[in-house]
Amino acid sequence: PQPCVQCDLQRKGGVTDKKASWVLAAVATAVACSHRRGVRATAVADSAMTKEAWKKKEEEYQRRRQALARTPASAEIPALCSLDRTTFVGEDGLLQIPAAKPEVPASLFAIFGYDEALKYVGISRNSQASLRSHFAKVPQQCKDFAVFDVRKPDRALLEGARQAWFQECGVPPGNDAGAEQSIWETPLAVKPKMAPSELADLESATVEAAAALLREATLRVEATQIELFKEVGCYEQLIFDAKLKAKGLLDLDATAPTGLRRPEGGKQSEAA
Repeated sequence: PQPCVQCDLQRKGGVTDKKASWVLAAVATAVACSHRRGVRATAVADSAMTKEAWKKKEEEYQRRRQALARTPASAEIPALCSLDRTTFVGEDGLLQIPAAKPEVPASLFAIFGYDEALKYVGISRNSQASLRSHFAKVPQQCKDFAVFDVRKPDRALLEGARQAWFQECGVPPGNDAGAEQSIWETPLAVKPKMAPSELADLESATVEAAAALLREATLRVEATQIELFKEVGCYEQLIFDAKLKAKGLLDLDATAPTGLRRPEGGKQSEAA
């Protein structure tokens, strides 16, 4: 059996019972203090680990919350087939595209062709200007349109709605991220429609002569577009941007008045 500590002290050093008891008490106190320090250190370490764990959980919660906030709820996105369609050209031969409402910061719109197929889906801060511009570029593919307005500038909602429409109807040709989409979204370029001989003359001409050649070609392409407008029954005067025309590009002037019939015999008609 292990000897008694008190007896051992008395035997080795002649320590009295009283002194041995005092020594034992001191040893016990030291052991207890050491134990408390260890417990306290462990508790501090555990507390630090707990705080770090809670911090990570809070960060993860906030990330998920923000992700959910950025993800549009399906209830906010209308099905494309549920939206009313409007015909581009009215019975009076004018475009019937309503002006964008002042309280609407952005819109998502869809364009349908004469075969009733979806042709293009776009996002715009001014749906009227965008729809008129698309019609001027490809009138033969613009029969009807539908518009979804948002009341707050929510890009995630608009992008979510566009993807939902793609899933509903398939990705239309005008959103192919390639040449077809470029036709819908960029000004109509005149030079690709010029003959090789015209392009050669353009390259070798002086600055003034080149400008005259490009202006002549631009007017010719503009006249071709006007004939396309007539083919789909549109007799509105669609005014192209003069600065772009000087560069050999055709796109509508967004600041030009709307609702004007194309002049006949050079006479300007009044706004409808």
